[in-house]
Amino acid sequence: MATVLRLFLKSNCIVMMTTGHLTSEAIKYSKAIMEDTNLCILTLQKEDIEVIIKNPASIIKIFNHQAESAKKIKVLNDGEQ
Repeated sequence: MATVLRLFLKSNCIVMMTTGHLTSEAIKYSKAIMEDTNLCILTLQKEDIEVIIKNPASIIKIFNHQAESAKKIKVLNDGEQ
């Protein structure tokens, strides 16, 4: 699914957002996709959305944190090859 979106949208970053919580399977899937492709998948869950509603500028801090986590996945995966 993520690869299809990337090809259709010609993007390298996808945001998965839910007003609830992501399942452990969704989190595993996003990590696997990031390990195997050049995609970066950022996630927003209920708590993140609530913070952003109270302070819209907080989205920058949230996305920066997510990007750092994604970078670690990419670096670890590159080291295994």
